[in-house]
Amino acid sequence: MDDPKQQGKVERFLEKEHAATPVKTEQSVLKEGRRTNNYLYSGTGADALAQALDPKWPGPLPYTVVIAPGGEVLARFSGEVDVTAFQDRLIDILGGFHKPPPAL
Repeated sequence: MDDPKQQGKVERFLEKEHAATPVKTEQSVLKEGRRTNNYLYSGTGADALAQALDPKWPGPLPYTVVIAPGGEVLARFSGEVDVTAFQDRLIDILGGFHKPPPAL
């Protein structure tokens, strides 16, 4: 939701918070012609972005949504995320020994 002019600042924040592209993911991201698995929205209006990401978004920030390949929303978190609770929820969703799908 940050202004696109703040891209460098946002990238530094994501790296600091460990939300940057993991080393194990870099090759697949580069193969797809991207350099990150974070996205910069350049459309008009935050409401359109919120609607596109999750029509059930209640409005306030921060808002975290976990989306499966194919677009299914697996989890929603409104407000600041408790990292331990978030990890526990992801393990519940993905299973303790989740393996990514094989590359196409």
